Amino acid sequence: MSPQGVMTREKACGTVKTSRKGLPKMMKENSKLARGEFQFETKGAISAVKWMDNHPVTFLSSFHNPRETTVGKKKNKEGTSTEIFCPEVVAEYNKIMGGVNRFDQLRERYALGRRSVKWWYRIFYFLVDAAIVNSFVLWKINKRENGQHDQLTYRIRLARQLIAGFSSRKHRGQKPVSLAKKGKVPDDVRLASVGVHQPVLGDTYRRCRHCSTKVAEKRTHCICTNCQVPFCIDPCFRKFYGK
Repeated sequence: MSPQGVMTREKACGTVKTSRKGLPKMMKENSKLARGEFQFETKGAISAVKWMDNHPVTFLSSFHNPRETTVGKKKNKEGTSTEIFCPEVVAEYNKIMGGVNRFDQLRERYALGRRSVKWWYRIFYFLVDAAIVNSFVLWKINKRENGQHDQLTYRIRLARQLIAGFSSRKHRGQKPVSLAKKGKVPDDVRLASVGVHQPVLGDTYRRCRHCSTKVAEKRTHCICTNCQVPFCIDPCFRKFYGK
């Protein structure tokens, strides 16, 4: 049984990697199953089940009848749940799965791991992943602002805060790249704490990012010190940054 399994006394069930030794061939083969279909084999009291969701999921169980099916619930990305046809082992596992499984699910989506001849790199990448996932869980619990709260959004915000305008360019005196050239200023940058964004006079006369249009063009010398985006000193700068 995989370390991701759930055990109660002599009863045990859980997911298992297809690379494990001793598994039946049908769990390793690329079977053409439709969503909701499954295959199984038994050996003694152990049953091996391969069930197709968005991708194949493999289970081992010591107390479920692999022939018995039920209707379980699956959570969607937007928070809703839908009913799915599945073997009993799948529904039981989803009810009692623990934190280790949740952690693995969150970590594998954006894992940092890279191949290397140095064995300790894997430990380092795992610890970084663990720190990010744990901080993401705490962030979701304590979130106060409106908007998206998915892991990708959190990782992008975390990366911007850690980088904090750092550049690896060796040439000195280069101006920071303007976010205006890259498109929309991200909300986590635009709504940063007071004091991060300050208006200064730039060297060029550029179109105001807030009020200038193709029909009515309006230019200004004022730019944001943090984003390097041009704005009219008032009221555009105050309105755009929520001041």
